[in-house]
Amino acid sequence: MMSLHALQNLNVSRNNLSGAIPKTIGNLSKIESLDLSRNELSGPIPPSLSSLNFLSHLNLSFNHLYGRIPTGSQLQTLNDPSIYMGNEGLCGDPLSKGCPNDVPSFVNQSTKTSSDDDHEFFMWFYAGICHWSLMWITLDMLEGSFFLYPERQKRSCYVFLVVDFDVICN
Repeated sequence: MMSLHALQNLNVSRNNLSGAIPKTIGNLSKIESLDLSRNELSGPIPPSLSSLNFLSHLNLSFNHLYGRIPTGSQLQTLNDPSIYMGNEGLCGDPLSKGCPNDVPSFVNQSTKTSSDDDHEFFMWFYAGICHWSLMWITLDMLEGSFFLYPERQKRSCYVFLVVDFDVICN
């Protein structure tokens, strides 16, 4: 059957078929619809299934398939988990069940976010303001004008306290 290169539709659901899906299933190069559901098929899904470029309907549900679901350009478009329902041993996309030796996707991603960058920028910004505010207060105190101009004193202390409070809270 796998030599029927021009076959477009194959529905052998509910036929009590057993054994593995043939490794040569990828030879059905023109197939658009493949339904192997509700049989007794077992084993992994052959990787050659991912080479079926015209496949737009696939149903492998309620068999005894196991292992990683193959990936490929056409299989990626068939992302409905119900395609694989009832095969408890299957794992990988589009199922929410990961495969045992998968590396979680977040492991290779940077943990630094733009909010971290923003926080770091503002921390340095406020630290710079605090530094210059302290310098200004110190210079004013040395010149004696700090005590002569109380309105400047309040303004300088207010800026210093707000900036310092922001740095402490974050």
